[in-house]
Amino acid sequence: RVVGATIETTERKRAEDAQRLAAIGQLASGVAHEFNNLLASMMMWAERAEMVRRIEDYEKLADLVLRAAERGGDVCRSLTAFARPEPPRREPIPVEVPIERALEVAAHQLNGSEVTVVRDYAAGDSLVSADCGQLEQVFLNLIINACHAMPDGGELRLSTRLEPTSDGSDTVVICVADTGHGIPPESLHRVFEPFFTTKGSLGEGDIPGTGLGLSVSHGIVTAHGGTMVAH
Repeated sequence: RVVGATIETTERKRAEDAQRLAAIGQLASGVAHEFNNLLASMMMWAERAEMVRRIEDYEKLADLVLRAAERGGDVCRSLTAFARPEPPRREPIPVEVPIERALEVAAHQLNGSEVTVVRDYAAGDSLVSADCGQLEQVFLNLIINACHAMPDGGELRLSTRLEPTSDGSDTVVICVADTGHGIPPESLHRVFEPFFTTKGSLGEGDIPGTGLGLSVSHGIVTAHGGTMVAH
């Protein structure tokens, strides 16, 4: 029995090590692919500006470098949040506060689209013990994803409600829904996997994506003792 247990533990450790190495390889591949795309765009316009020497091309290059730097910063922040998640600093907050703050941050994205925001805060003035900044990050990610799913406009519905539990307390349920194209049913079970995305770069869409946003969001919600599902 001791020998059998030792063999089983060793094999399990090897399997876990193999999974970790595979995850590191996937991380390195994803980051390299993302930054190669950014660098390729900048190099192409830099070469064009150098050959043509028109002010319009230099302006285009400057704008592209700025947007690429912002995109690179987003990727680095997502990687940091994924690799070193911080424990939530809890305090009692109204449940709709981080949602409204996320909407304020995403205002530029919403104002430039035909997306209509519908609020349905049925949970009233319920308080939750949570890190407001971290929940704001979760809702911002979901709101931006919803906008990306509705390039021609649509409806973004943000709702809250209370559901009773077996111990007599209430659970706050928050739903972020949109009328976009959605995620293929066969991919729903993978949406919280690190680096899985249906967007560009690592996916097949035109909008860039790293596949880290939902994974980080899922980790934040789990750290708060909650659950996050997609359907």
